[in-house]
Amino acid sequence: MKNIAFLGCFLALAVLAAFKQNAPEDEAAIKAVIAAETQAFFDRNYNAWATCWLQSPHDSQSWNNRDGSIYYSVGWDKVGTGAKNWIESNPKPVAAPAITRENWDFHIVGDMAAVGFDQHYAGPEGVTKSRECRTMVRKGGQWKISGVQAFWDYKGSK
Repeated sequence: MKNIAFLGCFLALAVLAAFKQNAPEDEAAIKAVIAAETQAFFDRNYNAWATCWLQSPHDSQSWNNRDGSIYYSVGWDKVGTGAKNWIESNPKPVAAPAITRENWDFHIVGDMAAVGFDQHYAGPEGVTKSRECRTMVRKGGQWKISGVQAFWDYKGSK
């Protein structure tokens, strides 16, 4: 009977732990990494941009383009090299457009997080909305990006 009571308490604690609230400091840290990665990109600072990434074989990027095509790369060697080549080909820093992010959705379990948000990007071609998702991994106590998926609403842009 003691074993059943212990097992029941253990299972109850495990269920409660699985549904605990996300720590606000984790959410703030994740938002800061996402903002820093964006700023480093507009600053054309590859090294700062790269520090925001996990840099693993599992890293990935994917998004849709204005012409209807898609882009994707898998593995840090491709993600990092693609960004480095683009930054080296476009080295002049540009002012970051007005970017707002809202409707954040965090699902954090241990050292991994799935994060989604709506983004409004006010650039030279007008305002474009997107739904963005990030896979985040905590490494050495720091949150890092491991996956980016961006779905842009080009037809709804103004």
